[in-house]
Amino acid sequence: MMPAAMERPTFNSLLQGLPVLGRTGDGSVRISSLVTDSRRIIPGSLFFALPGLRANGHVFLDDAIARGAAAIISGEPVAGLPAVAAAQVVDPRRALAEVARRFFGHPEAALQLVGVTGTNGKTTISTLLRHLLQSDGSQWGLVGTVRYHLGRRSIPSYKTTPESADLSGFFRQMVDAGCAGACLEVSSHALHQDRVHGFHFRVAAFTNLTRDHVDYHGDLASYLDAKTALFDGRIGTVPDVCVINIDDPAGRVLAEACRRRGTVITFGVAADADVRATDLALDTGGAVFSVRFEGRSAVFKSTLPGDYNVSNVLCALAMAAALGRDPLALAPSLASFPGFRAAWNASRLVRPSRFSSITPTPTTPCAMPCACSATSPRAASSACMVAAAIATAASVPR
Repeated sequence: MMPAAMERPTFNSLLQGLPVLGRTGDGSVRISSLVTDSRRIIPGSLFFALPGLRANGHVFLDDAIARGAAAIISGEPVAGLPAVAAAQVVDPRRALAEVARRFFGHPEAALQLVGVTGTNGKTTISTLLRHLLQSDGSQWGLVGTVRYHLGRRSIPSYKTTPESADLSGFFRQMVDAGCAGACLEVSSHALHQDRVHGFHFRVAAFTNLTRDHVDYHGDLASYLDAKTALFDGRIGTVPDVCVINIDDPAGRVLAEACRRRGTVITFGVAADADVRATDLALDTGGAVFSVRFEGRSAVFKSTLPGDYNVSNVLCALAMAAALGRDPLALAPSLASFPGFRAAWNASRLVRPSRFSSITPTPTTPCAMPCACSATSPRAASSACMVAAAIATAASVPR
């Protein structure tokens, strides 16, 4: 629902300039909310009949009208619908993204949007980056797997990257609360379904690619192709800066492609990384390592366990550098990062030199080896007791 202070726009104004294939009804009707689930309709709602994996939203038009929808946008013909304004458009999902920006007054234009995609690390990186950026007293929003931080309030997440209408609504709340920007986890599902279409990212980062979500994308190549849409302009814009993990083979290829389009900052332990970690010392309590950037270096201490979390830290530092911050000056902020107490609990068992137990909440099956290996250098051959991991991974909405 739109903020009370904003005047409700007309259906005509929201449609202006969109590729409309057919129209019916009174376009002067005013819209009170944007809805993609007919069960959430209130009087005055504009219902988007989106194509889905299990059903096409067009089959719910009668229910939408009965619940009080004032207007409908669909990819199917709309002629003959009773007592409601309607439009058939070329692409309902892209229409939703554009209409949502107009409905909420283009709040994204007042925010610095930074997004991170990749199989693993998105939640840690986005949460850590928000912590680092807020070290100067500014306020940043967060949209991701665990919670949505909207400025004045924080709510539980229901999807890693929500629909574009919800995103625009969240951005409006962030702007009204005085946020400088927003850190987003951008899932491959969201990119494939145009949930971030038309949003301009100041910084977009790629973490890694492992064999995950092939049930949705079909194969690993299609999965990577969905990820790269964040960087190559298929979402309607190209990021100002691309931040890429060149320790990952897919990242190296992506970095070369991004360099042909604009600015790239790389990270990793590789000798040619722009933001590079050296002299790693790891244990279950975290890590101590040096970070090199532009010929300088600083020592960092992190409470996040595992070498994969060193990579996550490097990504967050590189994204901060892309926003104009000095990453080496952020060492004190990293040391104060509280981590994820609710998501990670490591404890020693009877023989600490051999066993550790962990209760993590990794959100992909491929994250499980990382979680296990973080308990000790010998975890690959030691007993690693894991609770409900695969069930958790399978149930996380994207």
